[in-house]
Formats: sequence, C-alpha cells, structure tokens
Amino acid sequence: MVYSIDNEKIKKLTATIGNKIYYGGSQSWYPSFLQRLSGCGATTASNLFACIDPTPFATKEQRLEIMQNMWLFVTPGIYGLDHVEDFASGSNKFFEERSLPYECTYFKYPDDKKPSFDDSAQFVKTALSENCPVAFLNLSNGAIELLESHHWVTIVSFDDGTNIATIFDGSQKFDMDLKLWHDTTIRRGGFARYKNKKT
Repeated sequence: MVYSIDNEKIKKLTATIGNKIYYGGSQSWYPSFLQRLSGCGATTASNLFACIDPTPFATKEQRLEIMQNMWLFVTPGIYGLDHVEDFASGSNKFFEERSLPYECTYFKYPDDKKPSFDDSAQFVKTALSENCPVAFLNLSNGAIELLESHHWVTIVSFDDGTNIATIFDGSQKFDMDLKLWHDTTIRRGGFARYKNKKT
C-alpha cells in the first residue's frame, strides 16, 4: 500500500521558481553562509509547517520568510541539527510562542541501538496516512547514494510493499529504499512529524 500526502499538499510544496522546480524550500536561499551550510533542518521544518498551516508558501520570498522564522527555533549547533529530539523541541517552542495548536513528535534512531524497521516504518506510515509529511534525519546515508549524509529531507510518500520512499530536498526529488537505509546506516537518525492537537 502507498501512503502519501495528498495532491493539494504536493502542489503547495512544488513550485517553479526561476528556471528550477523546487520541492519545498531550499537551504541555498538563506542569506548567510552558516544558514546555507546547516539550514537543512529549518528548511525541512518549513516544509512540514506549510503542510499543516494555511500560511502562503507559493513564492521564494514566502518560503524564505518561514525558513527564517524556523531558523530561530530549529537551530543547528556546532555539529548541525544532529538530534531528532532537538528538531522536535525547537518546533514545539515555535508553536508555543505563536500560540499555534500544533505539536511535533518524533521517532529516534539512537547511536547504540537500532530500532526495528517495522516500528520506524509505522511512524512514517501513520504520519502520511494523516496527510502529514515526515522530516527525516540521517547522519549516515548507508548504501543510499542519492541521500546526502548528515542531512534533513522531507518524506512525502512511502510504499510499504517495496519500502520505497519519495524524498523532497530543495530542487531534488528522488525515490529511495528506506529499508536499505535502515539496514546499512551506521549512525543515529530519525523521523519527526507535525500534527494538529485539535484533530
């Protein structure tokens, strides 16, 4: 079975800006070098936010405004934003400060013990079945060459028959075998999603 966010949200994330198609925000748009280097977490957070909130997300300027706001809360440290729980806590502070009825939950891959693939896949499937994209942190891409290590990306669909996930990452869209990543990654990572507490 294929789990996916709906076409309306796919269309909201997808836009032609300049001569490129972008699948959500792009950390390359940030004005500072540090943000462009390590802004993938805040960029991914802005994608999730766009899919749960009616905030406009059509132009580069609208996307960058959300990215800049997210950067203030989903902020990388000296080694980047390398813990999924920091993504969640920063997101929840963003919601609390703005009195928004949302929350961020997460599923963690610790350094010392890899969870079962069934448990991690269930987190992804539940989020997508509720029409919420999934933030995906990997510090080791394992055998997935298309996936950049030490990076946050957005999962918008997952096929539990083939274990193929569709990834949005700035101007890139690609499919990857999530089970193969699970089996071959050697560092921590995890998944996060947003939800409306009122629904």
